Amino acid sequence: MFELIPLTRSERNMLKEFDRGLSRMEKDFRREEKGIASMRTDIIEKEDCFLLQAELPGFCKEEIAIDIEEGRLTIRAVHHDAEEKSKHPFIRRERHYGTYERSFDLAGIEEDAITASYRHGVLELTLPKAGAQKPESRRIDIG
Repeated sequence: MFELIPLTRSERNMLKEFDRGLSRMEKDFRREEKGIASMRTDIIEKEDCFLLQAELPGFCKEEIAIDIEEGRLTIRAVHHDAEEKSKHPFIRRERHYGTYERSFDLAGIEEDAITASYRHGVLELTLPKAGAQKPESRRIDIG
């Protein structure tokens, strides 16, 4: 029934603006998804460990922090705004600046044995698997 009621001009304009806003949000989301903000990560399972490789191109080791808290590993990388350092204005700006962060659950990982290295824009973490606890052998008495 409501589909048969014609929209006024202002209602149509409002719907067009809403659609444009959604399109803009979708484009921004896809741009962020393609950029460094997504911190693309591969996790490879080996026999005794997991190998986590996170792409962080253009960062110095000093700009990357790896923290473990309450069973979660958090990788945080901070790019400072180059415009603050530059004496000349930008004509075009495509590089991202800001804080990029990603967290991972450490269930089944031996937290004290985690190691990290950073080469050629790739952060690599070795996450040793926690040893499976073997049950003690015991005899059950019959009562």
